[in-house]
Amino acid sequence: MSPPAPPFWELTSSEVGAWIRQLAPGVANTGGMLFPPRPDPPTGGSSDDDEGYRAASARGEALLSNLVRALDSASRTGGGAAGPPDAKRPRPDPDGVGGDRGDAYGMLDGSFARTAGSAGSDLPPGAILSRIQLGGLVNGLAGRPGGVVDAPTCIPSCVLRDGPADDGARREAAKERMADAVDTACGLTLGELVRLAKGLNRSIAARTEMDVLATTPRRIADLFCPEITDDELSSIRKRVHDTVVLGLGT
Repeated sequence: MSPPAPPFWELTSSEVGAWIRQLAPGVANTGGMLFPPRPDPPTGGSSDDDEGYRAASARGEALLSNLVRALDSASRTGGGAAGPPDAKRPRPDPDGVGGDRGDAYGMLDGSFARTAGSAGSDLPPGAILSRIQLGGLVNGLAGRPGGVVDAPTCIPSCVLRDGPADDGARREAAKERMADAVDTACGLTLGELVRLAKGLNRSIAARTEMDVLATTPRRIADLFCPEITDDELSSIRKRVHDTVVLGLGT
């Protein structure tokens, strides 16, 4: 029997990449938007649809490569055991930098605790993605050193740096910048990157929620009776279900 898949927050960057490739391609509002659905086989010779599919697939691979590279930079560990996402905010880094190494692409916001002397985090890549904000995900897909948006607010960095101080005018300036092309992301516009990041963020949230539910019994058992095996835990859960839910007796 193959070992159970690790929860999302324990995944390495390469495992994250493999998971994204397994998402149903082309499904709206999900991470599958990174890759196109395979077109129907042409009746003869090559077709524009097939060429478009290859170009869109290459673009998806480039964006995924950007994300994996950004995760490797943001995470100061290659993966390993980590707890599920904590509702409590960890120790913040008030400056949002923490050092001059790590997180070269601006994925992490100030709520992430940083490794001493580094801008990176001790969390595995999967744990970073399980609690990252939209702006950080956009920066990961963009693959531009320093990022293209502010990680906490998703406002274009150039607007925060050079734009107006008034909030209303700043929002208008941010909307205008959504049409800017990002050269490190195959020329996609910033607005297109935000749309793809929103879809991927939904898929990440769904996978994380399922893994939290699946691992809750084991984590409760570890708190009160860590010596119990998984088989014994499954047997207890079945007996509880039979007696409490199905009413089959004691």
